[in-house]
Amino acid sequence: MVEYNKYQRMIMSVLARKLGPAAEDFARDMAQLAGISFENISNENVETFAMHVEKNAPRYISEFEAKFTANTIRKLRPS
Repeated sequence: MVEYNKYQRMIMSVLARKLGPAAEDFARDMAQLAGISFENISNENVETFAMHVEKNAPRYISEFEAKFTANTIRKLRPS
């Protein structure tokens, strides 16, 4: 299992609240769609990541929950 930094763990926690055990795979897929590696997610590229979360999460959760989750991720700040 990959060891995530604090910022990545915060993002994973937000996703896990809605997606449960599928959160890690979903995060990796969204990062790949954003053209980055989840391990390299940062404040500079989190907007693109969140945009893909907002666009693709409604396949699994409601549109409202997807927007809320994406906005929560946007508001997180790496330490």
